[in-house]
Amino acid sequence: WVNAKEIPGNGIDDDGNGFVDDVHGVDTEDGDGDPMPNAGDTHGTQVAGLAGAAGNNGLGISGVASNTRMMAIKMGGISSIVAGINYAISKGVK
Repeated sequence: WVNAKEIPGNGIDDDGNGFVDDVHGVDTEDGDGDPMPNAGDTHGTQVAGLAGAAGNNGLGISGVASNTRMMAIKMGGISSIVAGINYAISKGVK
């Protein structure tokens, strides 16, 4: 998933949603547009990658939802989980 209304790396909230440079997702825990601020926080990324792995390409595995797009959202406590869900809904996630 890519937020086409954001211009990468310009330091501006181009789409006016409260997150600067949220091109590939958002971090609602820290309130910024970088869903991967810590290299050690990879559990969700690994699980999502396994579930959405493309199939029939001769590379590794095929996920159970291999025809999907993914939006990266880093969340922490309850309030950031609610904010993450609201962010996804605002971007048209079903």
